[in-house]
Amino acid sequence: MCSSDLMTRFVLLLTLVAPVTASLVACDPTTPVVDPDPYGECGADVAFANVFDAVVVGDTLLATVAHSGCSQAEVEPCWDGSFMESFPVQVALDLAIGPAQACDAYFEFETQIDLTPLKQAYADAYGGGAASMVVNLDGASILYEF
Repeated sequence: MCSSDLMTRFVLLLTLVAPVTASLVACDPTTPVVDPDPYGECGADVAFANVFDAVVVGDTLLATVAHSGCSQAEVEPCWDGSFMESFPVQVALDLAIGPAQACDAYFEFETQIDLTPLKQAYADAYGGGAASMVVNLDGASILYEF
């Protein structure tokens, strides 16, 4: 339960200006808003790729990523299903490579991530139409317009 009068007033104002479901206005920022599938959540024992360059083209995130380990791993996006309430809305996306490997090899490669699940989750939570969100990825903030 929110204890701050300011937060309560903000929630009331947000509800009057743009009606949203109660699950979107949660005091706990870790509460998932939507089912994050097909991305899935990151596990505690998962290692992540470093992102050096990323750009959105249409509904695809093109990124140059790198990781160390014993062999090049497949990059799998993971997301907890929550939106950070701001304008535009933000999401934190991670690129998991599986369990950490104790090897000195270094791999750098290009990868593509389909962003349509984020667009669909946005539409489910806020309604359809033209919109945008900021995808936070390994310290970078990338604008995704759809």
